[in-house]
Amino acid sequence: MTLISPNRITEVTFPDDYKPGAHNAINVCLAIQPWEKVTMITDEKTLDIAASLYAELVKVGAPTTVFVLEDYSPRPCLDMPSQILHTLGESNVGIYCVWPQKGEIVHRMQVTEVVDGKIRYAHMVGIS
Repeated sequence: MTLISPNRITEVTFPDDYKPGAHNAINVCLAIQPWEKVTMITDEKTLDIAASLYAELVKVGAPTTVFVLEDYSPRPCLDMPSQILHTLGESNVGIYCVWPQKGEIVHRMQVTEVVDGKIRYAHMVGIS
């Protein structure tokens, strides 16, 4: 399984004004704890936002797996890769930080079926 290297996401720059929102999302809205496993799904277009969230997750100390959709599927991604769904299903918290493309509603439904009522989840579709 190919996962984004933690070094790669830590090398992505993001504006300082992303920090308060990332802090709020990770520490207040999701209230992530150091022992919780986190899976984040992102894409190339929102990688800077994902990097700001990841920086907060590092501060919290929660083990995090980051998937960049383009590493697993051409876009639009019509069917969520099973590796991503499996990892998400074994997590305590899921974060979907992706800019949508036409036809991707099916894969988003696959994600919500995995998380629905089972784990805490932030659906940040179209975040900018």
